[in-house]
Amino acid sequence: MTRADTTARKKWPRRAAAGPIGNVLWTGDMLIRGYGGALSAGANPLVVLHRAAFVSGKGEFDTKTEAAVLRWAADFGLGQEPNLLAVAAKRRDQALDALVNQGKGTLTRQRRKVTPQWRMAVGVGNRLNPYEIGLSLHGTYGWPVIPGSTLKGLTCAWARGCDIDQDDPERFGRIFGLPRVRIATDNDESSWSAGGGDATQGSVMFFDALPVGGPVSVTRDVVTPHQQPYYGRGQAPGEHHQPIPSEFLVVDGGTFAIDLVGPKNDVSDAMQWCLTAVDELGVGAKTSAGYGYLTAMGGQP
Repeated sequence: MTRADTTARKKWPRRAAAGPIGNVLWTGDMLIRGYGGALSAGANPLVVLHRAAFVSGKGEFDTKTEAAVLRWAADFGLGQEPNLLAVAAKRRDQALDALVNQGKGTLTRQRRKVTPQWRMAVGVGNRLNPYEIGLSLHGTYGWPVIPGSTLKGLTCAWARGCDIDQDDPERFGRIFGLPRVRIATDNDESSWSAGGGDATQGSVMFFDALPVGGPVSVTRDVVTPHQQPYYGRGQAPGEHHQPIPSEFLVVDGGTFAIDLVGPKNDVSDAMQWCLTAVDELGVGAKTSAGYGYLTAMGGQP
């Protein structure tokens, strides 16, 4: 620990979370604490990030505690604990097998593992917490995930970019469902990309990609707007404005499992398209800066 850290900890006030949760959750010594001491792996990050807001003695929102929240999230991988991950993975396998069995031979499942080539920022636009720390978290466990809706939308976008919706509209509509959203054509007129008709459900189910084989790595990243008054208050931009660093969370390592369920041929097509899409288009935010590109690691275990 550096001298600066020691000094900061001496000056760090205790801050209880607002409301009844403040009886069991607070910050102190630049750490998130609760009954039993500082929180570590196994604590549910949904409580820390989405349910807790720390306030000062005057009832004002304490933005300084964001540093403690981010530090805990990065140090303990948003609460990921290997044994809990293994239990969740087993439950996922059992649930998918049960779903396939319900299909009585008409459904199959396919899994492929992917890993970030660098960093991944999925859910930056989410503002479900007082600190505006954007990251997609599992609704029960609170671990980092790639939402199934994200994977389906990305796969659909890649298929459209390759004109599969035009070359084979029946297959495209069957896999993704109809009608799809309206898109602008070259003459700026809106049209259905894969036909109209009655609404139909896609034949392939895209599930949230969960961490597999151990915790995924979570780290703190930073973006630094140089013209904050211009973006926030509409003032004219100028070089005299001070840059304001803002931290956010990203995944920078580990393995996720992409699970698809549906008819065999449709699942094979959708999985191939999905793996190509995450490698060529990237998933999540800041793909133009190199974030979000994933590499397939292998077939079904």
